[in-house]
Amino acid sequence: MRKLFFILPLLLSGCFHLGDPRAKSYKASVVVVTNHICVLIQPKGDEKMVSLSIDEPGNNKSIFNKYYDGDGLAVAADKCIPTYNYPFRAGHTYTLSITLRSQDKKSKGIVPAARLYGASFTLTGKDDELVISSIN
Repeated sequence: MRKLFFILPLLLSGCFHLGDPRAKSYKASVVVVTNHICVLIQPKGDEKMVSLSIDEPGNNKSIFNKYYDGDGLAVAADKCIPTYNYPFRAGHTYTLSITLRSQDKKSKGIVPAARLYGASFTLTGKDDELVISSIN
């Protein structure tokens, strides 16, 4: 019984370890610039965007996914990421997800080699004057 008492905590804590391969999640910033949605993220080092997903929950026809071949798309902290003329409209809620990957980390076997950015937000106003009313 005594041995079980010491082994049980080790088994329960075994799910979390150094070198966890899961990508860490961060919050993207979303602002309106000249009536367009501007999404800002903070790439580090050689990270490039390898995927972008935009979705209006509850509307299956609104899903947009973009995957980048090769190393990905270079992005900068001071520039909006491309949203490919996604039809954002007032009165709707959106979620977006971005994956950044470091080719340098990947080639060196550093885990995780990717980071995730995401945001959920609701737009109000009129379609010609978008306003972000809430962001999660």
